[in-house]
Amino acid sequence: MKTPLATKQPMRLSKLNVLVFAVLFLLGIASAVYMQQGRIKTVKLPTLAGGTISLPGEGLSWVNFWSIHCPPCLKEMPYLEALHREYAGKLQIVAVNVPYDPPNEVNNYVLREQFTLPIALDLESAALRQFTDKLVVPSHYLIDAQGKILLTHLGELDEASIRAAIEAHL
Repeated sequence: MKTPLATKQPMRLSKLNVLVFAVLFLLGIASAVYMQQGRIKTVKLPTLAGGTISLPGEGLSWVNFWSIHCPPCLKEMPYLEALHREYAGKLQIVAVNVPYDPPNEVNNYVLREQFTLPIALDLESAALRQFTDKLVVPSHYLIDAQGKILLTHLGELDEASIRAAIEAHL
């Protein structure tokens, strides 16, 4: 005797199935964010001053990715310079220039503005790959000596916001 073939019926998702799917999806996103904001490996970058700088540094480091062609970045640079002077010995502030900016243009700008904060050149995107897979300028990161990313902010910040973020971690 032949048994009738089962007819395919559309799969119906119960509320429990939807809830389980949503929880797993959110856990996946949270895991990806946690992994991305874990720790960075040490990277050494050349500086405009002719030396090298290591990220992470010996203590807390405020790392700013910026471009010479980014108006919000240029607006932030005087804030970073002032904070570099104010927090000397307590915090390393590093402005990491993006790979596509010509170093001579960056150097001319830094000399004209008389900045003293370390300007690192990320010529091969070594630092960028450690922090993110998407370039947004400006981008700000606060990292500890072990390379743990304590804070991430994509986009422009004013001086008071940068100061408040730094003070919260000193």
